[in-house]
Amino acid sequence: MWLFAPIRPGPLHSYDSGSAILPGGHRVPKLPEPLRQRLECQLPAWERLYTKHCDFPMAIRTVDDIGSSLKKLRTLQVVELVSIFLLAYSAEVLGPAKTKGITTIGYLLLVLTAFNIWSAFSWHRRQFQRARQLLLSRPSDANAIKRWHFVNLVLLTNCESIGLFGCLMRVWGGGTLSQAVPFYICALILLLAFTPRQLQGQLSAQAKGDSP
Repeated sequence: MWLFAPIRPGPLHSYDSGSAILPGGHRVPKLPEPLRQRLECQLPAWERLYTKHCDFPMAIRTVDDIGSSLKKLRTLQVVELVSIFLLAYSAEVLGPAKTKGITTIGYLLLVLTAFNIWSAFSWHRRQFQRARQLLLSRPSDANAIKRWHFVNLVLLTNCESIGLFGCLMRVWGGGTLSQAVPFYICALILLLAFTPRQLQGQLSAQAKGDSP
């Protein structure tokens, strides 16, 4: 297991707190700021924003850090699952809108729900699979861990929003309880379907295969 730790500046390179020592005493300096900025410009806009504001200044251990990230995502998933039931209860407590049918807001919520479902599967097929493959190929890369965590975070939040749309449909959209229930069920199914998966076994197996 690799352990990253700060080192003192060497005679040939300028090291700082982001430098590291790998097994065998190999030194890995932090990228110079101009080169780092040039590489970040080639990333998508959302990834540049996340990398800038969610850097890892702390020590990183490959398997343990992935396990910590997975634990946080699983905790968030449980909170979001509970929030769906709270949203359904809140919609009934706040009182449904007294209308004769679905309003314009209700139809807008239907469109947003359809878009969210499509975007969730599209995000999982493209961004999640890329982040997963990147993490499997570079398990010691902090940016790969951050990207995998961020992609899962966006996916779970997107699924939860469908439950919120069901609550709004009941309160302001003119929908009945039977019309709002499919929103809640859809949100629960997607949250369970996109459960963050365990990668430690895969990373360990790959690390054994790469070792001489």
